[in-house]
Amino acid sequence: MKKLFTILLLFSLVQATTFAQFSTSSAFGVRYLVPSGTTSDIYDNGFGITGTSNFSVLPILDITFEGSWHTLKSKELSIDGSGNIIEDGDLSILGFVAGPVLTLGLVDVGIKGGYFFDDLHEWVLFPFAQVDIFMFSLGAEYKAVGGTKWAALYLNLNF
Repeated sequence: MKKLFTILLLFSLVQATTFAQFSTSSAFGVRYLVPSGTTSDIYDNGFGITGTSNFSVLPILDITFEGSWHTLKSKELSIDGSGNIIEDGDLSILGFVAGPVLTLGLVDVGIKGGYFFDDLHEWVLFPFAQVDIFMFSLGAEYKAVGGTKWAALYLNLNF
């Protein structure tokens, strides 16, 4: 039910801003994920993909909406050192986030918040920064969702 509510809410927001006279842009991106803290004891590096829509509110302020899917590969863990090995399973994360983006020349900084589904059912709020170069954005973000933490480097193709 939460998934349906969030999807309908995001769809409504996108439709409402489409009818308003905002300048818009979109992007498709890939992420390289690096787990941190105790998360790195359980999971190896992973990857993700995202789709983003940006709506310009002011010349230096955008509101961004993002749908994403991330995965972290599990490591094998030894239970007692006697050869009994367990695998925790890969972590799959589907999420929808939104937030303000401040443009300072070629650099964008902002904060996004939203909800992650799939293996994590948590609200999230995280910072990010990116550099815009031609049709591309190169950036970094740090996410802490419950006890699961990771940093991501990403490359977006803007159109």
